[in-house]
Amino acid sequence: MRSAMPGSMARPRVLQVISHLGLGGAEEVCLSIVRRLHAHFAFAVFVPRGIQSDSVATRMRSELMQLGVPLHVGSHLSFKHGGVALAAWKLRRVLKRVRPSLVHLHTETPEATYALASIGIGKDRPTLVRTIHNSVYWTPQRWVGRRCELLLSECHIAAVSGAALEAWQTLRAESGAPLSTARFRIIRNGVQVANRRSRGWIPRRRVRLLFAGRLEYQKGADLIPEIVRSVRLPRDCTIELTIIGHGTYEAQLRTFASAPPAGWTIRLCTPVPDLRERLAEFDAVLMPSRFEGLSIIAMEALMANVAVVGTLAAGLREGFPEDYPWLARVDDARHFAAMLTRLLVSREQWPELMSEAFEFANREFTSERMSASYDDLYHEALRGHGRA
Repeated sequence: MRSAMPGSMARPRVLQVISHLGLGGAEEVCLSIVRRLHAHFAFAVFVPRGIQSDSVATRMRSELMQLGVPLHVGSHLSFKHGGVALAAWKLRRVLKRVRPSLVHLHTETPEATYALASIGIGKDRPTLVRTIHNSVYWTPQRWVGRRCELLLSECHIAAVSGAALEAWQTLRAESGAPLSTARFRIIRNGVQVANRRSRGWIPRRRVRLLFAGRLEYQKGADLIPEIVRSVRLPRDCTIELTIIGHGTYEAQLRTFASAPPAGWTIRLCTPVPDLRERLAEFDAVLMPSRFEGLSIIAMEALMANVAVVGTLAAGLREGFPEDYPWLARVDDARHFAAMLTRLLVSREQWPELMSEAFEFANREFTSERMSASYDDLYHEALRGHGRA
């Protein structure tokens, strides 16, 4: 990574645009970039959908303040009720005030907001970087995505996985925008984990499982009750399942947790800001996702030497080594339960089975590697527009 620029030289101004301040993989990636590259670039952050009222958002806001990074807020109105137009109007004012050399957009909401805000700006517009965070991209509202692609065609694309890159390329072809006006690459998400389990650790009789994430269709949260009912518990094993998150299926899961099957204890908790530091408290993480970009929680778990039961979903599969033993078919609760049963009956073999995954994650998914890649991308993009 490049050293910080001399004090006599102004750092290039970079505006990061994320959908909101709070729980989310794109939001964590943005904060990681800001945290590691703030000596190189003068960052500001804009959140079209505002700040969530939870401890994760509080932690993020506090960190931005400590780094001296200005935070600009769009609108708390839903986009269906004019929120996108109001957020775009506020973003346009932020662009005039901050005058960034580069704007970095994360996910669809920032893309739609910036596309609307940039109409009529003319040739003197910032260099544009876009990160594609998911393998399911601009679905639904596909027509909006195609229109945004035309408006944002001159850009540098960073996809978090091969599946995410393919999703963007498909939309690009549908939009009619020329591929030649975009440069693209894969920059895998990176994380940092301080607390790791011992390499020789074997779980005890009471196995502690974790599901952490948005309680939505994408994450397979609705599949949890059927998964739990279908697991064949070994006789020497009881389960404590902690579900951390909020979303559409929260009420359904609370009802299920109030009367769990025999051998299970289930509790629901609101999102916590220090989850990566607490992962080593658990024996395994459950990820019945239907689709992902490249899951941060899966990387953090493997790096902490915590087992993951996941799926073969596009994007998620790329976060594991080739022979990883606990991946289920997508949208198949019974097969996921079978993989979880396999994990539970093989507890004595966990140190051996986890060894390759631990080495793979700690080699491929470091925050240092990710931030160095974005440092290179920013400088390349700025040089291409005569701004570096």
